[in-house]
Amino acid sequence: MKQVESESLPQLATRVTREARMVLPGVQALLGFQLVGVLDTRFELFGEREQQWYIAALVLIAVAMGLVMAPAAYQRIAEFDVVSRRFIVFASIALTLAMAPLGVGICIDLYLISHLILGRPEVCLTISLVVGLLLVALWFVLPLAMRLRRLKQP
Repeated sequence: MKQVESESLPQLATRVTREARMVLPGVQALLGFQLVGVLDTRFELFGEREQQWYIAALVLIAVAMGLVMAPAAYQRIAEFDVVSRRFIVFASIALTLAMAPLGVGICIDLYLISHLILGRPEVCLTISLVVGLLLVALWFVLPLAMRLRRLKQP
């Protein structure tokens, strides 16, 4: 049987801020590519509906970036001189919530890009849905299953 050790508030704060710092550059890079994507000449190949989906993906990825950055802003403004359980909970919730719009934005982008390349909507939708299901499984289902398993152990 494995022994589980609790972390102190400073250790938890360090861990959650480290997680945010690891995710943030990827989300920012993705948002940057989204922003310059409209300047690409291939963007004009999208119809009006695809361009609207592109904007939706852009908004979702911007929301994800905002959620990933929220813990740092909260700590800097609300609790700059303390480490609290409130911060740990807020940061964990914000990072977890960020995964939903990020995943949906990635799937929309994947659909649009594969549609430009393949031109077969049914194949593109299948690719996007499979990747979306994989992300849900890796980001939500597996961690929740492991948490439930850990909670059931004596």
